[in-house]
Amino acid sequence: MTFCTNGVLLRTLLGNLEALENITHIIVDEVHERDKMSDFLLTVLRESLSKFPRLKLILMSATMET
Repeated sequence: MTFCTNGVLLRTLLGNLEALENITHIIVDEVHERDKMSDFLLTVLRESLSKFPRLKLILMSATMET
């Protein structure tokens, strides 16, 4: 299990998308806090789901307001 920021995960994936081969789950917390980096990360992850069928993407948000 590894904890990292959105930015660290995004840099890892942009440098080597094959890093997802050994990962089964990615949990992205605070998805309601939208910015360019998190939106780009979600786009990269969404496109990766078809390449890596074992990968499960879990999006979390604790806010009551959207």
